[in-house]
Amino acid sequence: MTNNGEMKMRVGVVLPAAGCGERMNMPMPKQFYEINGRPLIAYTIDCFHKIQWIEHIVISTCMDHIDMLKDMASRFGFGKVSVIHGGLTRHQSIHLGLKSLQHICNNLDVVIVHDAVRPLVSSDVIQKVAEMAHLHGAAGVCRPLISTVIARNEDQKLVESLDRTRYVASEMPQGFQTSVISAAYDKCTSEDFDHGTECLLLAMKYVGVHGIILDGSPDLWKVTYKKDLYAAESVLRERMLRIVLTGCKNHPDLAGSIREELESCHLKIFEHHSSSKTLSEMGDDVDVSGANTFIMVHSEVTSMDTVNKVYAVHSQFLPSWPHPGMIDFTFIHVFLVSEGENILKYQTALSQILMKMAADSQDNGILVFGVLALENNPVSKVGKMVSSLVRRAVPEFSGQLYLVL
Repeated sequence: MTNNGEMKMRVGVVLPAAGCGERMNMPMPKQFYEINGRPLIAYTIDCFHKIQWIEHIVISTCMDHIDMLKDMASRFGFGKVSVIHGGLTRHQSIHLGLKSLQHICNNLDVVIVHDAVRPLVSSDVIQKVAEMAHLHGAAGVCRPLISTVIARNEDQKLVESLDRTRYVASEMPQGFQTSVISAAYDKCTSEDFDHGTECLLLAMKYVGVHGIILDGSPDLWKVTYKKDLYAAESVLRERMLRIVLTGCKNHPDLAGSIREELESCHLKIFEHHSSSKTLSEMGDDVDVSGANTFIMVHSEVTSMDTVNKVYAVHSQFLPSWPHPGMIDFTFIHVFLVSEGENILKYQTALSQILMKMAADSQDNGILVFGVLALENNPVSKVGKMVSSLVRRAVPEFSGQLYLVL
């Protein structure tokens, strides 16, 4: 890496994605399971596509999914992605992806291989693997073994138990000098192609290159079972959230409660504005162009005239910057009704306005939710509701109004 952030090498990526996800016992392969309205593999691609020095990404998949992946790449603006027909096994798919990548990009220095169902890999890990592979021929990452590994015979009797202190779990990504991984695959046997899974072993076995094994981060896990999908859904959404809170000038206790609830879930408010400026006006003071979640507090809702102005206020706050792509813009409107007012008389009117906002915004990837509460309600109750909506903004529920009584 040079001082200006540019890589001194040319790097491409191969993502094998032809697996059928048998362990999931689901009607579709796990890489296409939707999380927050986007297929799992889209998050994995984004990890690499957003890195400027990654030149190209080849995805090798089965014939039935080629058009689906091409449409997805177009939908999310993945211009550096090509989709090809992969093989029946992992090594076959990687080999075909490697040959396609070399055809598209001449003279690549390093090829990174990663799993389509590991969507949490960081840019730092990718960079370290690429640099170590460039220096040493091959590199990978590992994690400590969680359980003891044992072997049994055909009678299901224990025959061996491995010492966990001597072994680690191989994870992804792995990187290789292009010449190393090409030579390794050229020398593979049919046994390797049919039953092998470890690319680093091929480099050692056929080219004599002993890969550097780096300590990996805890988020390198692979989505294998249904429970992993639920965990990935939560982590992916929370990792991408950039939250703006506005309209709390006269309600510092509410702002504090919302912040406390979000921080208890390891989320932070991106920028806190106590004024009622529009987003474009805020941009004059600070950069909020990375924000995707907006909590807007409307205090002293005292008349139907106030309610009718909500739509105009919402329109003023619509972001002028591009849609964030991998996560929807989300607006959470918090309506505080003055003490002594009948909260239920505003419910119908606000519900209608929120439904209209949601209907007008659904094609633009914008979700809209509302929270209606009395000003003298405990701020902790409102804070919990807002935090829950931030973390679980489901597109199917956009336009809903939630009451805090």
